[in-house]
Order: sequence, then C-alpha cells, then structure tokens
Amino acid sequence: GVIGQNILAFADTEYDLANGTVNLMKTEGCGGTNLAYWAQGKFYAMTPLLPGAYEMDRHIYAEGQVNGHTVKLMFDTGAPTTVMNRAAAERAGIDLSAPGVVESEGMGGIGRKQRRSWIVRLDSFELGGEQISHTPIRVIDENEQTFDVLVGADFFLSHHLFVSRATRRLFVTYNGGPVFSLTTDGEIGELSTRAEGNVASSGDAVPVDAAGFARRANARLSRRDWSGAVADFDEALRRQADQPEWLRGRAEAHGRLGDGAKARADFDRAVALAPDDPELLLRRGFGRAEDGDKAGALADADAAVARFPAGSFDRLKVLGLFERLHRPDRELALLDPIIALHKDDRMLGELLNTRCWARALANIALDQALADCSTAIRRDGPRGAYLDSRGLVRVRRGDWTGAIADYDAAIAANPKAAPSLFMRGWAKRASGAAEAGAADMAAARAIDPDVAERFVAAGLAG
Repeated sequence: GVIGQNILAFADTEYDLANGTVNLMKTEGCGGTNLAYWAQGKFYAMTPLLPGAYEMDRHIYAEGQVNGHTVKLMFDTGAPTTVMNRAAAERAGIDLSAPGVVESEGMGGIGRKQRRSWIVRLDSFELGGEQISHTPIRVIDENEQTFDVLVGADFFLSHHLFVSRATRRLFVTYNGGPVFSLTTDGEIGELSTRAEGNVASSGDAVPVDAAGFARRANARLSRRDWSGAVADFDEALRRQADQPEWLRGRAEAHGRLGDGAKARADFDRAVALAPDDPELLLRRGFGRAEDGDKAGALADADAAVARFPAGSFDRLKVLGLFERLHRPDRELALLDPIIALHKDDRMLGELLNTRCWARALANIALDQALADCSTAIRRDGPRGAYLDSRGLVRVRRGDWTGAIADYDAAIAANPKAAPSLFMRGWAKRASGAAEAGAADMAAARAIDPDVAERFVAAGLAG
C-alpha cells in the first residue's frame, strides 16, 4: 500500500527517514516557533510552503533556486530520486547537449511512455538558506506545469524535515551524507556532495526496542551506511531473533562490505524461516551464483519465479540471475507472457529491448530480436541501451557496418559505456580494422577491467 497526502497532510508532519520514522503532530500557537526542535540551536533552513495547484492538492510545495534561478519544488517521499523537468532545466540555463551531461535510464512520466533522462551537474541548489554545490541531478524529458523539481527520497534520507501546515512553513536540517548523488553514483562514479552551511543533525537518539533498531538499520542501508546497518541489525536480532526481513537486510549490508560468508549465512537462515519469500530466494540465488553453485542458483531462480504472481513485473527481477547463469531459454520463457500482457505499458520499450538482448546473447531468433530493438527505438527514441542491444544483434548477423553505427550512437550518448566500446572494437576487428578494434577494446578495459567476461559465454571473448 501507499500512504498518501490525504493521511500525511492531516496534521503537521515530521519526516525523519534517516531514523526510519514519520510522525504526525498537532501544533497550536506556534507561529513564531522554530519547529525544528531537534536542531537545538544549530542552523536550520526555513521556507514558506506554497499553495497547491488546486483546491484539494495537499502535496508539499516550496520555492528553491537552481543555479540562481527560482524553481517550484514538490516534495514526495514516494519518488526514489529527485528529478528536474527539462523545461525548467533549460530555463535555468542547463544545456543537455553540453560535455559532461550523461544520458541516463528512461523514466516514467505522465501517461504510458518512458521519458528520456540525463544526469547533469548543477552549480548550486538552494532551499531556505541551505546550499548544495556542484551536485548531480537527474533531468527528465517532461514539461510538467505543476512543479519544476520533484524532490524525492534521496533528499529525505539526507535531511530531517518538519512540514507545518498550521504555520505554512517548512523546516529542514541536513543529516550528512550524499544528497542527490545517492542515486547517480552507479552511472557517473562516486561523488562527494553535501549541503553547505547546515550542520544541525537529527541527534543521536538511540532506538528503544528491536523494531526501532531495525527501522534505523533499513534507513542506513538506503544511505549506504553498511557498517552502521550491520550494527543496528545485530542489535535488533539480539533483542528479537529469527526475523527474516532483518536477516535479509543484514545479509545485504554484509555483502556490500565484502563479507560473502556472513551474507550467505544470513540468507540461508532467512530462507529457512520464510521458504516461500521470492525476494529471499532470489537474493540467495545471486549469492550462490557468485560462489559457482549454478545448480543451487538455478533452483532458487526457478522457485522465485514460481512464487511471484504470473505476468507481474516482479518476475523481471529474476532476469539478471538467469542471464548470469547463461540461461536465455529461461529469460525468454519469462519475458514472452509478460510482454503479451503489457503491450500498452510504458515499460514496453524496455521489455522489448530486454528480449532483444537475450536473443542476441543466445544467438537465436535474430530477425525477431532486430524487430524488438527497432520497435523499442521507434517507441522511446534512440536510447543508448537499445542501440547497444541492436548493435549486438547486428554483430550476430555479420552486419559490421550497421553494428558499428549503432555502437557509435550508443557511445555518443554515454562515452563511458564499456560494453558498447568493447563490442564496437569486436565489430571493427571482425570487419578487418584490427588496430581500431584493439584501441576500442583497450579503452573499454580501462573503464571496466572485467568487461570482456560478460561476453565469454556468448562466444564473443576479446
């Protein structure tokens, strides 16, 4: 379920996601009071709330600045990442074709279609006296009229907010850690971005029970504080043992810290407690694949598929494990019925691209694979991932010229796409341009030393 603003706007609302809590409060006679009670005399940002777009609109709106230009912000904990509308970005002087701008994944907007998105670097983002300098932020190809920037969970996890409907003010303090870069590191590399001039924190209040420690542990997972998460899950499980959800969280943190043995032990224990939980089976399957236990990993993958609802997008979570196990037959058996059920969904382009990629890796049904990729490109535009998949289909068909053209376009969209660089080199070498091919492969390995490994099982080793 989703808790919406018809509940959250019933009273004043405190958002302390870094400690895993949201509180509803009723305040009276607080017009001149600092409601950031946790700040204890330290700096806090404060800004007026803006009215909603229509009479029953209860969303949280405030004014901010991007690169010195005024923008309208809408705050939404349900959005995993902060995004800026393209129209607002262009008004703020952001050039999406400038060097350093990275085309990102397609994102959902209004309606069924996926929108293009980019990661850009802002000079500054300001809210109520707090400034975040040189931060990455996502821009979506949307011309939303209600707001300019949708401020998502990445901001909430790094800040403590009090939304006072009674006084129509927003109070904010910075907790520390990454802000908008929380969700962009995987695409553009790790960046250290933080709020400047805002040093108040949510305090060092210690949870009082097992559930409190588990809530804080999950929040620390979201903020990538792996050691802190392990410590909190340890305490939660010490107070209340045999909770599969907490074991899964601790296993994830152990894995992020490189302790595979402890992660696997926690997953085994969690699956023993909840053998019908598909998420647990899937996570253990990835661990088994990492250990070389292909039979065990495949058994977990098949069991997870059987426990996810038929035709649901949840089943797509298993695709990565099937690909790691080099089982395109299982991938296609999973994809075909989902695509048949979701022909009008905005994710159709991504689904077609995934099926195109699976067929290309397996070197089967290449005409259908080419049709899938081409349909996805016509539907969603020339996204780098789609062009990369079609390039592989053309490699399989021996169409070196077409493959190189697709890889050229994919690399233009993302110059650090190591797989596209590697396979462009492969196509160049196959076409007779050995020196140029070797240069591309070397450039790909410089970005990702293990890039060739993903193509070995497909017979495309470098």
